[in-house]
Amino acid sequence: MAANANAIAFHEHAGFALDGAREVVTDWGNLVELRMIR
Repeated sequence: MAANANAIAFHEHAGFALDGAREVVTDWGNLVELRMIR
């Protein structure tokens, strides 16, 4: 999954869920951005 599981758990506790969308941001050293929806 993502490197920051604590942040994902925090947002899931607040009612958000990963929707499967992801984007690689090459300008930020190939950072993987995961989208969450409520």
